[in-house]
Amino acid sequence: MSHGAVESEGLVALLAGQLSPDLIHRAASQLGENDERTRSAVSAGIPSVLATLSDVAGSPAGANRLSSIINRVEVGSEGATAGARLGSAAGREEGVVLFDAEAGGRARPIADAVARSSGVTLDSAHQLLGGLTAAALVTMRQSYGQLAPERLQSMLGQQRAEFVRRLPDPLASVFEGGRAPAVRTTAERVDAGPAIRELPVARRSRGGALPIAILASIFLIGLWVLRGVHRPRGTALPVAGRPVATLTHPALQPGMPRPAAPSADTLANFLAGPGRTPARFTLEPLNFELGSALPTQESMRTIDQLARTLSEFPGTTIRLESYTDNLGGEANNLQLSEARSKAVKDLLVQRGVAPSRIGTQGLGRANPLDTNDTTTGRARNRRTEIVVTSR
Repeated sequence: MSHGAVESEGLVALLAGQLSPDLIHRAASQLGENDERTRSAVSAGIPSVLATLSDVAGSPAGANRLSSIINRVEVGSEGATAGARLGSAAGREEGVVLFDAEAGGRARPIADAVARSSGVTLDSAHQLLGGLTAAALVTMRQSYGQLAPERLQSMLGQQRAEFVRRLPDPLASVFEGGRAPAVRTTAERVDAGPAIRELPVARRSRGGALPIAILASIFLIGLWVLRGVHRPRGTALPVAGRPVATLTHPALQPGMPRPAAPSADTLANFLAGPGRTPARFTLEPLNFELGSALPTQESMRTIDQLARTLSEFPGTTIRLESYTDNLGGEANNLQLSEARSKAVKDLLVQRGVAPSRIGTQGLGRANPLDTNDTTTGRARNRRTEIVVTSR
């Protein structure tokens, strides 16, 4: 398709044209929704996602970031389609990381408005928005080829009014106020690098589905940087040998020390002392949004502090073990937990920790720390633990 054809047809129509009734039915069945509600959510989600991407591309750094993502998308294979992104559980989960990273503080209000306008659940709306975000980037890559940042910024900017015009009433208010960037959730945000560096081709899972390969570098120098005040580099570490509090954990391996108190300073204390490895640390908060590989806002501070601690002890290697609550299918929870470990790893790498020092593992709903019968308990069970493997 030529460049002019892309712009004359419009991105809303281009993306909608990739999503067949059969695909909508498949997504609806996987999410436990009916076709009509899912179709309505997709109809509301398409302009919402495109307006969000337009706001991100409104800044040069955002345009560079999105251009880099789009230009890395591989096309021509079965998994490298918009439909593969929306029509598989793993495709939607990975898209959620994209959507949350780029929408920032508006991710929840957008998902809530889509849910209210269509009748799907909030979680279903969130999943569909993720799938549509990934599908939109694939569609632009397939339709336009390599896309320079300036051209992407111009194309999305010219069509933003059309995106907003197509929004249902509950969503229009979310995008009022012109082109305010969607991800400016903190004054300390730095637009120095890509939130996500790749949107790779999907790979087949053990069950035969077509989940996308985990994003090689999921996100995020730009989205969450240096949130909160942490122990500055060079400050004295806690005194080695201080008694370490323990937490009960049902999955300790033979000979592995009990988990330490939930603090990155406790991890630093251990690394500065004579303790043996492997050793497990359950840092809090280090949790995730429901159904997402996006850490909670409070957890970003823990990740910042963990990165600083690992930088201060460059000989340390760790394994990240992530868990889910008990909602959803076992296979999906296992995939989601793997995505969470890799998401935390990529955040640490973005903060300067060598990737070779970090292993990852997803353990799904195993080994809950708290009850899954309450919202608070489930949130605590959606976590990543740090296992120090060498020092």
